[in-house]
Amino acid sequence: RVHGGAFFDESGYGGFQAGLSLRSTEEPTIMTPPRRFFVEVALTGGLPERPREVLFQPRTPSLLDLRLRLRALARDRTVAGILMKITRFSGDFTQAQELARSIADLRAHGKKVYVYLEDAGNRAIYIAAHGDHVILNPGLLVRMNGIHLVRRFYKDTMEMLGIEAQVIRFEEYKSAADGYVQRESRPIVREVQAARMDAIYGQFTGDIAAMRARTEEEVRGWVDMAPMSPQTARDLGIVDAIAGREELHDLVRDREGARIRFTKKFPAMPRQDLRWGRRPRVAVIVLDGFMITGTSRTIPLVGMRFSGSDTVGAALDQAGADPRIDGILFRIQSPGGVALAAEILNRKVRAAAEKKPLVVSVGSYAASGGYYAAAPAPRIFILPGSITGSIGVVYGKPIVSGLLDLLKIRREHSTRGRHADLESLDRRLSDDEMAHVREQLGALYELFMNRVAEGRKMKPEQVRQLAKGRVWLGSEAVENGLADQEGGILEALEYLSEHIDTGHAWPPELTYLPGTSLMGALLGGMGLAAGPAGSEMSLDDVRDLLIFLARPATWMVDGDLWETELLDING
Repeated sequence: RVHGGAFFDESGYGGFQAGLSLRSTEEPTIMTPPRRFFVEVALTGGLPERPREVLFQPRTPSLLDLRLRLRALARDRTVAGILMKITRFSGDFTQAQELARSIADLRAHGKKVYVYLEDAGNRAIYIAAHGDHVILNPGLLVRMNGIHLVRRFYKDTMEMLGIEAQVIRFEEYKSAADGYVQRESRPIVREVQAARMDAIYGQFTGDIAAMRARTEEEVRGWVDMAPMSPQTARDLGIVDAIAGREELHDLVRDREGARIRFTKKFPAMPRQDLRWGRRPRVAVIVLDGFMITGTSRTIPLVGMRFSGSDTVGAALDQAGADPRIDGILFRIQSPGGVALAAEILNRKVRAAAEKKPLVVSVGSYAASGGYYAAAPAPRIFILPGSITGSIGVVYGKPIVSGLLDLLKIRREHSTRGRHADLESLDRRLSDDEMAHVREQLGALYELFMNRVAEGRKMKPEQVRQLAKGRVWLGSEAVENGLADQEGGILEALEYLSEHIDTGHAWPPELTYLPGTSLMGALLGGMGLAAGPAGSEMSLDDVRDLLIFLARPATWMVDGDLWETELLDING
């Protein structure tokens, strides 16, 4: 910034002064600059729930980071619009719904949104449909093929190997172990699955129809025609133009004006915050993956994540006790897991919510034990396509005596106590033992329902009608009271900020708990799984974890999600 002026004294002598000031931040001006920037935003690969910290590499932003950036661009008066480039997007459908909300926010603030597709699967087309103008690379087929659900049944295979499974479930909708004890879906489960598929398919086609000004029947016709050539997609109105990378900027300038400037980093310098006082600080805690007791674990190479009740619980305790933390954003992306882990985290969430404003944001799913952990939160945000509920319990074990016999392995058992070998994998439970375990398991099911009733301020009879192991979509959960309102992680953060008594500074400072350890960052740099501090595993840890998962236990888990038998809306 250059400044100067002239001066004169009483004798008539005068002079000039000039100065140059250098700033590392931009300052506001009374002049309104022209809205000339188009900011390029790349969607490549997946969007992690927490930033990835990797040694010697830039920090990989999270889904929340991206949505915060888009929110800032929507409110920046020098930004005319964005050019979103989608390449190999591997985020899930609910993340696509979150980005659709951000695009709607941009358009509501007068920004033009151009979407350039180098990925034309279901989710990419869904995101693009929410923009003003959709451009497709000519080297692609449009693959909005619809959705696909597969359930796998292992009973025949297990019998061939001499293995049998014994399972007790609460109640009839709980299908977590069906693949091991049946050859096909039970009618009641098939009915719920069909309704769930219809609802998600309706969200997919209905939202595209609304944004592209078409009827839902037309969009379903597009799905039935896929895969299709770029020319066909343009003729039908799925995309507006076909262009290579080199033509992209010219195409936007032809529509928006030759003075448009493109930038990938905007603003180039951070904006100076002139508000008094400190920025509020929000702790972001992520419950991601299968829930276990103990510490969180990430299996190297595979990248499979297990959220430990000790690790996540300690993060909730820390956030609740730290005077520098003003609020807690608890993000849940879990199909559930071990019943004890769910009970521990339920209590931790309740205790943290008594100390600080706390909001839960549900990602793709917070089912069974994942919902158990969410239930005490004062406010639960959920997306229409999220999966939740599955309030139920399942207990079971594999019986490998047939396999051992097949392998000619002889065994001798010695016991002291009537039920000493109850959990042995070498024998079936008797009818009396099954009845006894079912009676005891019922107490845990009642506890689950009571925890939901306490947290959601519902009557036990209401919860019982919503329980029985039934899965609900987010749009249904808002209606039946299992969640409070539709919205993604950004909407949850905005709500939380309104209830933090530190002024209206935005955005709040985000602190992810627990932090990433040096070893985790190093593993990430080597291409291995990187996770929160303490999540790194040795081969002995992997062995112990597999033994833990294989033993008989009480589970609060939704099997469809745990086995990744999700609706395939990837295209």
